[in-house]
Amino acid sequence: MRFIRKGAVVLAVTAASALALSACAGNGGGGGAKSSAPSGGSSAPVPSTAVPTSGAQHGGTLIYGSEQYPDNWNPAINAGNAVSTAWAEVQILPSPYIVNPRFDIIPDKNFNAEEPQITSQNPFTITYKINPKAVWSDGQPITSDDFKFQWQTENPTDPLYGTKGGGCASIASNMDKIKSISGSDNNKTVTVVYKAPFPDWKLQLTTLLPAHLLKKATPKATCTAFNAGWPATSPLAFSGGPWMMKSVNKTQQTFTETPNPKYWGPKPNLSQLIYKTIGSDAQTLQQDLQNQEVQLIYPQPQLDLIRLISQLPDVQAQTSFGLSFEHIDFNVTNKFLKDVNLRRAIGMAIDRQGLVKATVGQFDSRAKVDNNRIFVNNQPGYKDNAPKQYDKADPAAAKKLLQQHGYTYSGSNLMAPHGLGHVALKIVTTSGNPLRAETETLVKAQLATIGIAVTTVQRDASIWFGDNTQQGSLNAGDFDMGLYAWVASPLLTGNQSIYACVPNNNRALGAQNSGLGCDKTVDQTIAKAVVTVPPDQQIALWNQIDTQLWNDMFTLPLYQKPTFIAYSKKYGNIADNASSTGPLWNSQLWYRKQ
Repeated sequence: MRFIRKGAVVLAVTAASALALSACAGNGGGGGAKSSAPSGGSSAPVPSTAVPTSGAQHGGTLIYGSEQYPDNWNPAINAGNAVSTAWAEVQILPSPYIVNPRFDIIPDKNFNAEEPQITSQNPFTITYKINPKAVWSDGQPITSDDFKFQWQTENPTDPLYGTKGGGCASIASNMDKIKSISGSDNNKTVTVVYKAPFPDWKLQLTTLLPAHLLKKATPKATCTAFNAGWPATSPLAFSGGPWMMKSVNKTQQTFTETPNPKYWGPKPNLSQLIYKTIGSDAQTLQQDLQNQEVQLIYPQPQLDLIRLISQLPDVQAQTSFGLSFEHIDFNVTNKFLKDVNLRRAIGMAIDRQGLVKATVGQFDSRAKVDNNRIFVNNQPGYKDNAPKQYDKADPAAAKKLLQQHGYTYSGSNLMAPHGLGHVALKIVTTSGNPLRAETETLVKAQLATIGIAVTTVQRDASIWFGDNTQQGSLNAGDFDMGLYAWVASPLLTGNQSIYACVPNNNRALGAQNSGLGCDKTVDQTIAKAVVTVPPDQQIALWNQIDTQLWNDMFTLPLYQKPTFIAYSKKYGNIADNASSTGPLWNSQLWYRKQ
């Protein structure tokens, strides 16, 4: 998976998706993945206390069986822009705000001395007051310097660290919207002044990094280290949250977190969390849960997996829908796909209803086609913006469209105009995912009905979601059609870097528009949307953008993705969070029952 970054971008999903249509805990047995469908976020209870209930004990270990091992620990660069990194660090890197399972954006009472406030509308100004007790794990205070460091290193226009300076900024995150950051009261009060109103400020300055540890002798040296990130051989040795990294074993793809002794808030109830990479094979996941080799899993749901887990009597399970949707990216630099008429014809030929029925619809009847790139089906603001021709597969209409624009047929093969020859494309996705493998197979068969030859390719997530220098990666543009998911926050400005034009098609700038689609009209409307604060006006502008993107067909949304969590009933306070925050969002509250 990939994320929409803080107030500016979206995360991609390799293993678990994160949208929240609804959630429901199963009953009895293994939970059986039964569900209800309220609007909004998860219906699961939201634990609110770090104090175990009666019958609980302090201490103990929980082993989380993850699908993917983090390849990089820096969440601000493309190599670390994945759920595996974000979920591992959710209780290590501090943030003024958190997103709970209901998608409420709430201030972290331990981080803030007071709730952050808009203290001026002109200029648009936010004031943060950091808890005087807040320190990094080395005892140094968390201050305005850490806010400023994040702003500078992720701001492409920063004179020292931006693209004209050392070049730290690897993921566009709207940091260029900020005019200044200053500190007072021993740098425990942070004043952030924006160039214009910015509606999504709450989740922009998050996952703070320690400036005093990461700044090098020069901005260039800082950016060199920053862009390299922190590989598994040299993990995060710092923390500003309840947990901190203790040990890492890259060979075995495991790492261990223990309570941060310098954390000023309530300490975790457990003695340690162990992350063990076990992949996504359904039988392996079931056996590991059954044998207590792991106590928690959060895989992308598969039909066989849910059936197997439901047979375990000591396991609680639930499915949810959140802020993630499966889609196809079209690489418009491809000699065929640069033609919008071909992209539209592909959209008309793909049976999206059939894809839902053959994949996620098998284990959750609520699954449906997603006809909006900005909002998911049950999200406030959702509007079906898809033109009628995409309501159902219509190969005949797709052929007619193509022939009207100079395409011909040689036998059953679609021949492109201007001597480009037989239209042949490759669709790429992550390996080890039966749903995506089935989607590729179906898309291949469906596009064959209009004469397009499709080659299916599956790549390891570490390669597919590698940075723009990684051969075979999405960011390097090594695909014709890319099948993956976006995992978003509840905020909207993060969509800018996905759908805005990339200057000079320069992938090194770190934008998340992997297909390099560019529409100046979309850019102009985005420029309005990202400075529009009233929610109704902001929603209207983003729906206007989505309507135009249907005309461009740079991407084709498929369906909202469910999440699936299963865990041992011997543990309490575990609750799914089907946003980009992930399953470990409240892990400091988990406890082992007596």
